[in-house]
Amino acid sequence: MTLAEKIFTLRKEAGLSQEQLAERLNLSRQSISKWESGQSQPEINHIVKLSQIFNVTTDFLLKEEGANTNPDDKVFQTPDTKKRVHLVILLEIVYIINFAFLAYWWVGEMYQLATPLDWIGFFLLIASAVALRKVIQLKKEEK
Repeated sequence: MTLAEKIFTLRKEAGLSQEQLAERLNLSRQSISKWESGQSQPEINHIVKLSQIFNVTTDFLLKEEGANTNPDDKVFQTPDTKKRVHLVILLEIVYIINFAFLAYWWVGEMYQLATPLDWIGFFLLIASAVALRKVIQLKKEEK
């Protein structure tokens, strides 16, 4: 990925327009457009500001992928927080539904009322374990 592609992708992920990014850098929108199209390159002071805005390293911005880059450089990228929030909300919903089914199952077992809903509770338990594993994986990537 080239610097132009990285600037474009990071800007889109941050939800910024070219004008908004230009305002943060005290530049014109046309400058950002030229960077993203590869017609020009940002000066080093702008590279530093871009790394701060997007919370990535300058190495990540400047090095092209596949060119002896340190894989840990990408660790400093800001994870897509929308995906993280949605995953955590999904996990909470799965736990609440799972708890309801397990409570139903427990009461049903006491009164010998086992039903096909028991299987749904079982699958929700597995889904919650998978979602929890994903959240833990995201936390490790964050560090």
